[in-house]
Amino acid sequence: MCTITVNMLTSGPVECKSADPPRRKPSRPFQETIAMPVVRRADAPKTANVQGRHVRHCSKQLGSNELLVGRTTKDPGPCEPYIHKHDHEDVIVMLRGSFTLRIADEDVTITEGDTLVIPPDTVHTPVAAGPEGCELIGMSIANIRSFQPDGTEIGVGFESLAK
Repeated sequence: MCTITVNMLTSGPVECKSADPPRRKPSRPFQETIAMPVVRRADAPKTANVQGRHVRHCSKQLGSNELLVGRTTKDPGPCEPYIHKHDHEDVIVMLRGSFTLRIADEDVTITEGDTLVIPPDTVHTPVAAGPEGCELIGMSIANIRSFQPDGTEIGVGFESLAK
């Protein structure tokens, strides 16, 4: 991971000091310098877990305070069951292939270009990757918590996916 510094030109409020009645404050451009982490694919942490081969692109350990983003590659065929739910939304964007999940009691297949938003407290499990396998991006808040269907906590963030 490396960090780049960016100079941003933004608009911000300017104080109006006058005896006139309060009115909307005008804004003027000002410059702000921020540091942004860049996670190079070669440097991104890679793991094999219950979801497949996984590359972490965005997490607290990689400089993001609010988001968790990972890319997962699955081989064709059935997936190891991982019946769970989360305390926040879980978003999956399919990049390649197809993937079937059981959500509540319904099998849902998503294909290239589809986005699936799994609501909080919705029990789900992977079922199978299609005949060509699949590649997907999973996203959530940084501190998403995973639970078994009975409410027993499994873990927080990527750590809940350990084999």
